[in-house]
Amino acid sequence: MTARIQEFAELLFEEGTPIYLSIGGSQSVEWSAEQQKKNRKSNLTFVSLGNYCVVEKREGEFESIFNRKTLDLLGIEKL
Repeated sequence: MTARIQEFAELLFEEGTPIYLSIGGSQSVEWSAEQQKKNRKSNLTFVSLGNYCVVEKREGEFESIFNRKTLDLLGIEKL
């Protein structure tokens, strides 16, 4: 499963639209909008997939794997 998630991140990167995901969290929409403004130079698009409090374990794992691969591809150590 990890390899497939990383493939999705690589595909978006190669297409020129690297995405950083925010899955869940009560402030995820606001956080994504704020990050989009702060990180304009990185060519990274911040996407919120929900604005809810309960995040399933698998959703969190997907987010972590996907975002880590995206940042690696961009040469960004930490946001």
